[in-house]
Amino acid sequence: MIRLMIVCSLLFAACAVDPDLDPEQIGEHSDAIAAVAPRDRLVVPGAGLQILDVTDDNYAIYQAGQQVFAAALDAGRAPELIGDVPAGNTAFVFQVGRVAFVWTNPDRTLPGFGVSPLVIWSARTGARLASPASAIGTLATSANHDADRVLFTSNSDPSGATGDLVLASTDLSEQTTVAAGIPMGFPSGPCVPRATFHGPGDDLAAVFCAAGSATATLAQWRHGTRRDLAQPVFAPPRLVVDPAGRAVTLLAGSQFPISVDRRGNVTVLAETAATSVQLGGDGAHLFTTAPAPSGLRSLFRTRTPQSPRLIADFLGLHTFLFGSLALTQPITSADGRHVLYFDALDSSSGLSADVILGDARGIQPPVTLDTGAVNGLFAVPFTRDSRFALYARFDITNFAVGPMFAHGADGTRQYSDDNGWQWGAAFGSTITYNDNTILDNANVALSIADIKVVDLARRNLTPRLIVRGANVTYFGSHGGTGVVYALDTGPAPGLHVARVF
Repeated sequence: MIRLMIVCSLLFAACAVDPDLDPEQIGEHSDAIAAVAPRDRLVVPGAGLQILDVTDDNYAIYQAGQQVFAAALDAGRAPELIGDVPAGNTAFVFQVGRVAFVWTNPDRTLPGFGVSPLVIWSARTGARLASPASAIGTLATSANHDADRVLFTSNSDPSGATGDLVLASTDLSEQTTVAAGIPMGFPSGPCVPRATFHGPGDDLAAVFCAAGSATATLAQWRHGTRRDLAQPVFAPPRLVVDPAGRAVTLLAGSQFPISVDRRGNVTVLAETAATSVQLGGDGAHLFTTAPAPSGLRSLFRTRTPQSPRLIADFLGLHTFLFGSLALTQPITSADGRHVLYFDALDSSSGLSADVILGDARGIQPPVTLDTGAVNGLFAVPFTRDSRFALYARFDITNFAVGPMFAHGADGTRQYSDDNGWQWGAAFGSTITYNDNTILDNANVALSIADIKVVDLARRNLTPRLIVRGANVTYFGSHGGTGVVYALDTGPAPGLHVARVF
């Protein structure tokens, strides 16, 4: 998330210690807890380490100087070199499950970061140069559930306007160009492709325009063999893939949302012109319509054979989805019951001016949680157990940091201090977060904050301190039971992994 970096006041707040979290929540994660032990481990010593991501099998991808490495969090093995980065640059990493896609020379002056060499890394295969010229297009970059198949962009022209989609084994010993010379133009070109795997094998769904065409096609690949499922479909393409493996997109012309199963059977979800399609956590499909004269769009829920049901009239959704992962993840809480949105903007900034909790089933009336000047998300909108909605409020003159809130059955409570930075869903109702943030306005990557953990289901929101003064960028690990962070000062500078309990 891009946030305006402005000098903020510093709150030296003492952090009381609550040594115990809910034993019922911890119990189901005992295997992950054993892997994270001891309470805090120095993985890689040294100052100036920049964590870029953490894979699902617990490898930290980080940059040290002008090199990118992978470090195992569970063992004392030496870090593995992934690639070199030109002087003055920082690699861009997109992690999908147990695979890391590492673009080593992104152009950060461009909205989509341009074209760069791409290295694909996994613990099983190591680092492999996938392409010397890959458009940084996360909407068409993915790995399958088994981490043995990958999809990536290659052979991109210097502007990133066109390129190939390549389906390959993760070790790159097998490669198939599934679409050559197609329009790309990430992130907002007229025919930006969307593609992702579904299932444990190499089943792939994609919506894209053919080379030299502005007409989009929904296609599927099984074992490398292409089958066109629907054409023409709306461009710029829309795509989600639900847990049953059905691809959902919009028709051209009518813009009706349609669902297409693996056999090519088409179901019209609603005879209503839509502008986007999304997933609900309960398997329902959601779609939005064009703005009314008021500027508000409408969000509908549809689940055949039921008729579409109005969920909300809104300006925007409070979501935290990114790249191809957004094509298979719900915009609602995991149980499909709630969605966060806004219907008002702050006139001076153009940012969200309220936070509204809507019933994603269209049954209960919405609840306005906040009407502060500026609101937003610094991470996921709900806890893993769906019991709490999460959001932040920040002063328009100082919105790099702000207080963070959780709303549950008993109302809304602030759990951070007023200098909060980000949070992450740990397990159950437990979250990690950092606050007491000290911004470095010359280089935000050097900003520091205290990392804490709190069980939001508890009456007393006193957090447990994990570490003081860590780099503001941290990641979850071990299925939410650990955090990975970097320290630049103190007796043990370096990359650490710590338990959250």
